[in-house]
Amino acid sequence: MAEMALMLADRAQAIVEVIQPSLDAGKMSSCDRFTDSTEPTRAAAASLGSAAVLELHRLLCGNLQPI
Repeated sequence: MAEMALMLADRAQAIVEVIQPSLDAGKMSSCDRFTDSTEPTRAAAASLGSAAVLELHRLLCGNLQPI
């Protein structure tokens, strides 16, 4: 759980510093990894389950989702 929280804390920082300002300026932002890849891989690898990963993402990353 701690490893997952650290990974999502890093993502939350990227959202605040890079992604959200870009989106707020009407620009697109591209990431090579985000929730749609993290959820299945970390849920299985860490045996946390999808619900825990998605809840941490909601809490730490403001539930920002790719389109």
